[in-house]
Amino acid sequence: MKTNLRLLLDECLQGELAEEIKTWKKIKAEWVCDIPSLRGRSLPDEELMRHAQSRKSILVTVEGRLNEKRFEICTHHGILVFKATKRHESVKAQIFKKLMLCGERKLCNHGVTYLRTGEIIFRRKNADGKLYDTRVEI
Repeated sequence: MKTNLRLLLDECLQGELAEEIKTWKKIKAEWVCDIPSLRGRSLPDEELMRHAQSRKSILVTVEGRLNEKRFEICTHHGILVFKATKRHESVKAQIFKKLMLCGERKLCNHGVTYLRTGEIIFRRKNADGKLYDTRVEI
């Protein structure tokens, strides 16, 4: 099964974290700050999501408001939210590494994924349209 991910990294991610994410070979990541037409524009959330959709990419952010309440699950390619209690970029990079190595990264597609210090939560919809979580301790 192909588990390569396409990611659009929000401008709110610091450069160190964005560069670390871009080094992974199993993903194709673009940082908003590297895209000339988007750089420095401070995009509204809806426009940012439209750009992720047009690139068929999962939006990666630290902004907790970008979630399943704001953007209904299955209406986008996915949202990945860093919710780590420790805010240092190297900690977030380690959590991202654990996502990449956990064997479940395919669950990021068309859902909302929360990266926390001790767990990854994959929030998705079942066939009946009900939300459910898959939790992976890290």
